[in-house]
Amino acid sequence: MFYGDSIASTAILDRGRFAFAGTVSRPQKALLIFNPKGRRPGPNPPPYPARGTAQGFYLEAATITVASPDSLSTATITGSPLTDDWLALQAALAPVKKLVDAMEQEFDRTASEKRRLPEFQQRRAAQQAAISAARVQTQAAFIRTHRNSPVSLDQLTLMSNTRGDRDSVVALLRALSPQLQLSGPARALAGKAAGSDAPRVGSLAPEFVLADPAGRLVSLADYAGKTVLLEFGASWCTDCRAHNAARAKAYAAFQKKGFDIINVSIDMPEERDKWARAVAADHPPGVHLLDSANPGQQAWARYHLEGVPQNFLVGPSGIIQGVNLYGDALLAALQRLLR
Repeated sequence: MFYGDSIASTAILDRGRFAFAGTVSRPQKALLIFNPKGRRPGPNPPPYPARGTAQGFYLEAATITVASPDSLSTATITGSPLTDDWLALQAALAPVKKLVDAMEQEFDRTASEKRRLPEFQQRRAAQQAAISAARVQTQAAFIRTHRNSPVSLDQLTLMSNTRGDRDSVVALLRALSPQLQLSGPARALAGKAAGSDAPRVGSLAPEFVLADPAGRLVSLADYAGKTVLLEFGASWCTDCRAHNAARAKAYAAFQKKGFDIINVSIDMPEERDKWARAVAADHPPGVHLLDSANPGQQAWARYHLEGVPQNFLVGPSGIIQGVNLYGDALLAALQRLLR
């Protein structure tokens, strides 16, 4: 059984039964993994457990029973109200997951040369944007109807880690019950979302100096007077690279009006060659910088990021004009700013 990033406990299945016992500081999500070969897992949970060998649930102050006629995927979990909440959320997210599966199946069926075509990438970017919006809408609806559930707080934390819209996070935090808002994790999340140095629309974009593939140092200040899309991504991030075609369209339409793009990769130093190959293969517009190439000036920390893709649209005076703009949303913002 895992919670957080470490093994919480292990148990041997004996005549169809097993048991765990222990304490946690607060209710939290855990993953129960069954290893039919009887070997102890490594220090971290496998990223994709085999079908039927894992089940998510919540650890809380209760006697929780897991029962199944065959595998963990068909197990019923009783005695845990928080797990009931979490399973209700998973049921609500099922249509979103079907859309993700369909999109990935289409990607697998498509020949590699067709995957690089602008029309394919644009369609995939539009699908991803729609899926992301549907996921956020479902999570927000769950949070508003489960105001006192730590599951809502966990979902809100996940949303804050992958999106730069801190105003939405703050609004949903206020939708939580007063009791939950006063909890330590909620106060920490509120501080992170409302921190005075956290970049948001209307704030000054943090300065940085990073290196391009040739080792030339580039700063945000070099682009003073321009409208710049600061795009954070990575060579291994398929969602990031899927937006390249849409950004190329925006670049072609507005470059002559003072628009430019700064692509910042969060690839590690040992992945420098992989990053350079991705840049050469995709040919995305704008300058390309490696965030790990200059540890003293890393943009990742200055922009308080915890996931990619994320972007910031910075105006000529250095003020952030938009956050996480993709596809038509980016084109509309540029049309408004560069008329």
